Amino acid sequence: MGKTLGFWLPLLFRLNGIQIVVTPLNLLGKQNAASLAKAGIRAIAISSETATLSNFAVSVTI
Repeated sequence: MGKTLGFWLPLLFRLNGIQIVVTPLNLLGKQNAASLAKAGIRAIAISSETATLSNFAVSVTI
């Protein structure tokens, strides 16, 4: 968990915010997204293989 906690802390205090974390390895991004999902925090790991238009779509509710 070590260094990862430093990236997760802002998410815990801003539940409706967006946190972008750039990781040097695709596997690390996938592991972080899976761990956050287990903790009940929505997360997605985007890499060259998963970068689709639907992953970048924004939903706006008025």
